[in-house]
Amino acid sequence: MGIFKKTPESVYLIAGKPSDKAFVKNFLINKKDNELIFAVDSGLEALDSINIVPDIILGDFDSVGKEILKKYIDKKDIRIIRHNPIKDASDTELAVDECIKARIRKIYMLNCLGGRMDHTFANIYLAYKCIKNDVDVYIFDEFNKIYFRKSSFELNRSNLYGKYIAFFSTYRPVSNFYITGFKYPLRTQVLDSWLNPSLTISNELIEPSGYVSFEDGAVMVVESRDKKPDWSNNK
Repeated sequence: MGIFKKTPESVYLIAGKPSDKAFVKNFLINKKDNELIFAVDSGLEALDSINIVPDIILGDFDSVGKEILKKYIDKKDIRIIRHNPIKDASDTELAVDECIKARIRKIYMLNCLGGRMDHTFANIYLAYKCIKNDVDVYIFDEFNKIYFRKSSFELNRSNLYGKYIAFFSTYRPVSNFYITGFKYPLRTQVLDSWLNPSLTISNELIEPSGYVSFEDGAVMVVESRDKKPDWSNNK
C-alpha cells in the first residue's frame, strides 16, 4: 500500500502555486470521501491559501514557507513524506511514483502546467508514465485538460473541457488515425508530432459525439478553451 492506508478511488495531486485560487477551490469542492488530496511541496501553500487541508504532503519543502509547513507538521491525520533536496526526480514525480506503487487507478494533477517549461514538460511526460502503468491521469489548468489514450475512444461534446481539441502522437507515430464528428475530420492519417505537430490543433467537435480510432502507440489529447469560467459564485 505504500504511503496510503487504503487505496483511494482517485487522488488529487496539487503541485505548485496556483495562478488562480478559485480554479483549485472549484475543482476540489466535489471531492468524494474516498478520494484523497496529495500536496506536493509548494502545492501545500496553494491549498493553505484556500483553507483546504491535504491528506498527504510530500516534498523536499524548499518552496514552502516554514510557518505554513509548521501548521501541518503535528497533525496526526496528515501523512508527511520529506525528501532530500538533492535527488534525481522532482517531488511531483516522486508523488506520482507513490500513486503508481499503490495502484491508484486515477490521478487529477493540478498546478502542473505553466511557469517553468522544464517542469511543465516533465509533468506531461509523467502523465504518459502513468498511462503506461495503467493509471488514468488528467492534467488540468484553467484553460487545458490533458490526458492520454492507448486505444480508440469516443468523445461527447457536452463533456468537453473547452471548445477546442487536439491530438498528438507520443513516443512513436500513430498509424491509421481516424476521427469523425469533428469540424476537420481525418481518415487513415499518420499522426507524427515531429513531422506534422500542428495538424490537429484547434479542431472542434461539431456532432454530439465524435469517434477517435488509431493503431500503434498512444495519443495525447488536449481539450482547451480561450477563456476560463467565472468561479466566483461557487462556495
